[in-house]
Amino acid sequence: MKHLSPLRFVLATVVLGSGLVPLRAQFSPGPNPINSPQTTAQTINSGTGTITSTGSLTLTATGGSDAVTMGGIGTQINNAGTISRGGGSGGSSGIEISSTANGITITNDGIIRNTGDGRAIRNSSVTAGLVTIVNNGTVESANEAAIEFVNSQLTLTNNGSILAVNGRGLDLLDMTSAASTITNNVGGIIQATGADGIGAGAGAMIFNHGTIRGIPVSGSGSDGIQTDENSGIEITNDGLIQGRHGITGGIADTSVIPYTITVHNLTGGQIIADNGSGLNIDGSP
Repeated sequence: MKHLSPLRFVLATVVLGSGLVPLRAQFSPGPNPINSPQTTAQTINSGTGTITSTGSLTLTATGGSDAVTMGGIGTQINNAGTISRGGGSGGSSGIEISSTANGITITNDGIIRNTGDGRAIRNSSVTAGLVTIVNNGTVESANEAAIEFVNSQLTLTNNGSILAVNGRGLDLLDMTSAASTITNNVGGIIQATGADGIGAGAGAMIFNHGTIRGIPVSGSGSDGIQTDENSGIEITNDGLIQGRHGITGGIADTSVIPYTITVHNLTGGQIIADNGSGLNIDGSP
């Protein structure tokens, strides 16, 4: 009987393992990659789902289906096309991150949007783990927050545009125990019309080299960064932060609940109030 040498055995194992990867690295029901227009909701719980520049995933039907439901450990989505949820979406998302997610990554070089009444990207589960988002394109929502997280550990790097109307550009106010790191680079914009640019979660670290803006409309707060009662937030700015108040938050009675915030406004940084205070730390909404 002829035996494989140890080296040949190792090589055979590697080839077999490589051959199995495409079977698990895909959207379901697919196709994967998506390189043409698709209208069926997708799920991905492992591997990498890819939407190319010629591909799109669009859901417009009434109902609760998210365009993409994402979970699992180490799962990735690379989007260079369009992911869109619209119509009477009942609060459904462009990408919904499930409770099983941990160590997942979304890289967007295209468009992720919601034209209905939901979010472009949302995590509504308190049990999800580390999530990384790198946005080089556009993430936008027409009637809600563009990105909303409850309590995952979020790392967001924005080189593109995160835009919302009637909802925050980035809403992390419900993140009270899992700290987030937000980097908005030069040329990046996080903006909301009729709401806050960013609602910051407890312990958040925000590095702004671009633009963070809340655009006030009649009856709206629309601050640049709103911390509410979340404490331990640190903001480093050499870009532009602008809104009704530039940065606001605090707790009315700090003898009951302590509140701290640190703001480093570096050379070239601007914190501008349209009709309030640049820094408004008084415990008022």
